[in-house]
Amino acid sequence: MWSHRTQVFWKIHAISVLVVILSIVQRNDAHPEFQAYGDKKLGEITNAANLCPSGCEKITINQAKPVCGGNITVPKPNIYFKVDIETVHFTSITSAKCNGATCHVEIGTDQVDAWHAGMDCTQKGTDAACACTIYMKTDSN
Repeated sequence: MWSHRTQVFWKIHAISVLVVILSIVQRNDAHPEFQAYGDKKLGEITNAANLCPSGCEKITINQAKPVCGGNITVPKPNIYFKVDIETVHFTSITSAKCNGATCHVEIGTDQVDAWHAGMDCTQKGTDAACACTIYMKTDSN
């Protein structure tokens, strides 16, 4: 049988290995292959009363566009080793749900495989204060 000291050593070793493994695992469960692009954009949505728990799903793409911008202008390399400019347009609200007092909205684009946005809004009187983060797909290689 192992001594008490050896048992404690192996328990500490097992916990250390678990901590290392968990620190490597990505935490973005919804879109692990996407990363934030640029700075958060701040804005307001007027007349957004009762945002959470019942009004979050009522946010429209026309309300989200002024916060996130109507589109994203991004550089795109071409085959001639030059950079073209590409415009990605926000097209729809793909999901909306309340996380406590915060309404989280996912915004789709016309290039759904490469770009999307997430917008978090909180109630401020009859309006909503929002922050929009744009995400781009990263290479998994």
